[in-house]
Amino acid sequence: MMAIWLLAALAVSRAHQGLAPVFAPELDDDSVVHMQAPSSADACQLPPEWSGRWFLNEHNQPLKITTTSISLKGRCVATSESGYGQAKNYLFKLETKNDVCWRCMVFFFEHHNVLQFKESRCSRTGSAEMISQICSGFNGDDPMMTLFRADAHPQPCPIDAPANFTYRDMKGSCRSRMSTIDACASNSKLRLRFQACPEITYSESQVDDIECIGAWEYHNSRYFAAKLVNHPALFEGEKYRCFMYEKQSDGGRVGISADAACRGLIGVDSASTVIDYKIDSYPTAQCTFPSFLRHYHAEQGGGQKKWESVATSDIHRITADEWVEGSVASGENRSTAVCIQEEDLGKTHRIVVYLVSGCSRGYQCIKVHRRDEQVIEVVRGLLAPNALEACSEEYIDEHLMTYDTLLLAGSVEQHCPNHGRYKIHGCDQDNAASYYFGCSAKHQLIVNKQCRPNETGTIVLLTRALKTIGSSR
Repeated sequence: MMAIWLLAALAVSRAHQGLAPVFAPELDDDSVVHMQAPSSADACQLPPEWSGRWFLNEHNQPLKITTTSISLKGRCVATSESGYGQAKNYLFKLETKNDVCWRCMVFFFEHHNVLQFKESRCSRTGSAEMISQICSGFNGDDPMMTLFRADAHPQPCPIDAPANFTYRDMKGSCRSRMSTIDACASNSKLRLRFQACPEITYSESQVDDIECIGAWEYHNSRYFAAKLVNHPALFEGEKYRCFMYEKQSDGGRVGISADAACRGLIGVDSASTVIDYKIDSYPTAQCTFPSFLRHYHAEQGGGQKKWESVATSDIHRITADEWVEGSVASGENRSTAVCIQEEDLGKTHRIVVYLVSGCSRGYQCIKVHRRDEQVIEVVRGLLAPNALEACSEEYIDEHLMTYDTLLLAGSVEQHCPNHGRYKIHGCDQDNAASYYFGCSAKHQLIVNKQCRPNETGTIVLLTRALKTIGSSR
């Protein structure tokens, strides 16, 4: 079944306009010995926004574009007007040990992360003055090619989710089973679940996670590009797809290219895979998270609290009905949750949430232990299919639950209890260690492994609320 990766960033609808490339045999970077500079005083310059590394279909290594050259294509020696509006013709010359190739190319900068082009056949003779003659070598049925920026920053996906859909691919139509589109915690990612259908022989269920990298419009048609992120076996240049989409009030249609070449996507129905989707909905908040998680008291100045994970350093932001965990490194959300049920057990609160973690979703039972004003412990169960089962034994097995400690951002240091030096002996000498409570500084605990003097750690105490989790004998 056709994989639907939503990295669609190619409006190949321009293919009907007449310019199309017939590729000369590819030339490896190692075969290039010299790319001749422009013969005129005014050097040919490519737009600086094109510069960078770009992936092309079936290429594992990216092409490099500078303001004067493109790897495997050569150096730009001349430009002229084309028949494509503001798009220009660019003439490239590539010299190898045994040959010379003159090639005309025309580009369409669809998005910062998506660049389309057509190119002429490779001419063995030419000059900068022959640009008109060489650029007339485009054929009407030559395909549009697509380049995807190698370090593309993810962009919001233009498709609404959640949604249910049916689909048609090259094997047939699947109408008897409902497939789904799920939104991920990051708005740049979607999960497409294709169901197997009895009417399609040998069909199999498939899950595609895609990351959108750009969307654009051309002649009232809408497109976007995306990258398939859960197929590690594919070469990088093969992971991209182009999408053409139509939106209605309650859903829409999406056409998906067969591969990263994105050829022939001149209409939704011409795509190798077509999906018809209807917008669905997710559960909404039915309770509020405890106030001590959300904001400071008025006497503390008010304002929203932020919590930092000891385990991951992620930042947690909690409002009345939403709990968001965000990555400091990437700036993207790792998970979002809405409050479904909340029970106050004193120092502990048991909360059932509807959680979206990455591209997975479901109901989860959470226990929040209030250890101190600045410290909370969060214990999470497994994802359950419904709220009623979330806190049942099946989903809160202590061996499978995850534990995390969250510290209030801007926590104030406190003095260590049990001031002094302590020595702990394990079952063998390697486990022996010394603990120094508040010796060098009143808020520090220093751990010194006796047999490994280089392994010394310093702990800053943020709370006096100590608890023994377990012991061994």
